[in-house]
Amino acid sequence: MMVLQGLNLFPSMTALNNATLALRKNKGLDKGSADAIVREYTLGIDDKLLLRYPNELSGGEAQRIALLRAIVLRPQVLLLDEITSALDPITTKRVLETLNNIKTSFGNEIAIIMVTHHLKIAKEFSNRTAFLYKGRMHEVQPSELFFSKPILSETKAFIESNEFSF
Repeated sequence: MMVLQGLNLFPSMTALNNATLALRKNKGLDKGSADAIVREYTLGIDDKLLLRYPNELSGGEAQRIALLRAIVLRPQVLLLDEITSALDPITTKRVLETLNNIKTSFGNEIAIIMVTHHLKIAKEFSNRTAFLYKGRMHEVQPSELFFSKPILSETKAFIESNEFSF
């Protein structure tokens, strides 16, 4: 399951209906059953937020609805593409708290792959980190080693030049 930068929430549907759509259409659940499943995974999203339309949501709220829509299907892999791009620091923190709730709830049932340019987020969130260079997988290491002892000079230069360095 993927959560992309363009969240693709349907503007004519409430957040709740956006989050339950795949359960109803792909899994064949009735509205009541789908709503109940979504509410199990609210991730700190209250009922008032679920009843709002996408144009009434902040960027972070919309991002959390997109995450909710993805996880209610209980995917084995969740790919997050720049999930914190264009978010202010407080909203970024809320989205990352939501991701930590997902990791806690799902444990080893889900692999989360995060594409990000924010090295601080990558360091705090990941077990393994991969660096893409010129369109190829350039270096992959356990995160602790990746950030403390990068092997390749391009990786080291990227880490040292990143504005989110440590």
